[in-house]
Amino acid sequence: MTDKKPAFELELTRVIDAPRARVYEAWTGEFASGPADQISTVVTFEEQGQKTKVHAHQTFHVMTPEIEHATQGAQQGWAMTLDQLESFCSVRI
Repeated sequence: MTDKKPAFELELTRVIDAPRARVYEAWTGEFASGPADQISTVVTFEEQGQKTKVHAHQTFHVMTPEIEHATQGAQQGWAMTLDQLESFCSVRI
């Protein structure tokens, strides 16, 4: 990776009403493929009492027309992902 400014960057935070272990377990499924060295995604899970703060920071280092098109819906896509994660974690087992 280089130190130059990314072509696109996205950062989100969500507090989910579930313990960190539950949120992390729900988050870690399969993501079999993706562009190598083009996208960097860092997600942190921080305990806040019985809740968990999920923070996602995604950086695109290369901007192709296909990636640019995908980034147009990135904010909505991440919001939907966090909504689904929150819904899944709120189900008491």
